[in-house]
Amino acid sequence: MVIVHQKYPQKLKREREECAVNFFVKLFNRLKNYFKDAWSELKKVTWPSRKELISSTLTVLAVVVVFAVFLGVIDLILTALIGLYIK
Repeated sequence: MVIVHQKYPQKLKREREECAVNFFVKLFNRLKNYFKDAWSELKKVTWPSRKELISSTLTVLAVVVVFAVFLGVIDLILTALIGLYIK
């Protein structure tokens, strides 16, 4: 149910405008605080050195390759076993 100010239509219009402005001001302030907090947290991060980064990347790649080969071998074995079972 909408309540209309019959005597004061300008007051209703002004209240709606103020409500919309307040919404965007609050939204902007929340976004500003979020990014300010995110930036302060990023300043606290201890970033890895280039050597540590390369070492970690190579370790991850090696583990991925080992698991890919392992899963490939398991797949070949199971495919051969199922092929023998079906014949």
